[in-house]
Amino acid sequence: MEDFFLGGTADVSYTYNYYKELNNRDKTNQVTIYLPLSIGYGRIEQVQDARQAAYIYDALQKQGKIDAVKSAEELLEFARFISTIKNERFFDFRNKRIYELEELDRYLKENGYIDEQDISYFATLSDLWSYGNTPIRNTGFRAEAFINPDYDLNETLYRGEFDDLYNMRAYVLKTDLKATYEKPINLYWHHYMNVDVYWGTEKSRIRFSNSYLGKYIYPGVYLDLNHGVGYYPNTRTSINAFYGLSMVKHFDKTDLDENTMGIKGQNLTANLGFDLNYYISPQVRLSADLNVYYTVNNAKNEYGEVDYIASDQPYFNYQYPGYQKSRFNYALSASLQYFLF
Repeated sequence: MEDFFLGGTADVSYTYNYYKELNNRDKTNQVTIYLPLSIGYGRIEQVQDARQAAYIYDALQKQGKIDAVKSAEELLEFARFISTIKNERFFDFRNKRIYELEELDRYLKENGYIDEQDISYFATLSDLWSYGNTPIRNTGFRAEAFINPDYDLNETLYRGEFDDLYNMRAYVLKTDLKATYEKPINLYWHHYMNVDVYWGTEKSRIRFSNSYLGKYIYPGVYLDLNHGVGYYPNTRTSINAFYGLSMVKHFDKTDLDENTMGIKGQNLTANLGFDLNYYISPQVRLSADLNVYYTVNNAKNEYGEVDYIASDQPYFNYQYPGYQKSRFNYALSASLQYFLF
């Protein structure tokens, strides 16, 4: 039973906005209540400490500081020790770093990793302790079932040449099944997969000046699937390639006799992407990424464009009119970042 879990959050927000221009005044009150609950099985664990232990061992071995050959189990025990000292709490960062390096040195000596110590040994140990634990590496399987209720109220009072009152209430309910799998293949390769399937519906009604204007019902089914592979040749470089597929299907609930509007259509989007990150120094980093999307949209012109929005977002899932049968998009970017601190 230890792998089962329950989850829940409460997101309640209130926004007040007042706007005045000449003789016109607007007052807006907005309330959002979002209360997702979940039950699930499995765990995703961080394992970059094992990668860091292997890097320290390999670097010291290449320098000739380690003669003994260590087994995989001994390296895992070293990784557990690394995790233990990282979890020690210190108020002063410099004191924490001194403690960690002293404990590492003691462990390596007591467990037969090193016979001699010199400046190159300490420099290598300090460098890999500071920069050998990125990027984050995960392993494990996790599956969750969600129920995500959401209530939204937006009310605006217009005062000016013509007074008016706008009132919108929306009720959103989503049920969701989500699974995540991550697996390090070896020290340099990693892959992951995510699957997300959910059904959701939004019911909303809008009034102007206390007269009934209309109501809207948007039920739909959603699928999102993505898979990625990461390559980490050293402590400075990470390269990721990924692809994904998302599908949206809305069911039309339009009823003109009841003054109810719906949305009809389906959308299929495929994407492919790459990203590269290179760590030059603690202050300077280089990154580049390419994303390619191809979308096929099948919706009537009078409807908004159907699109995919993740299940853990509190709002619902349609775009304003801008109908396109299909489209091809790509984005290429590169950046050089400098961090002051």
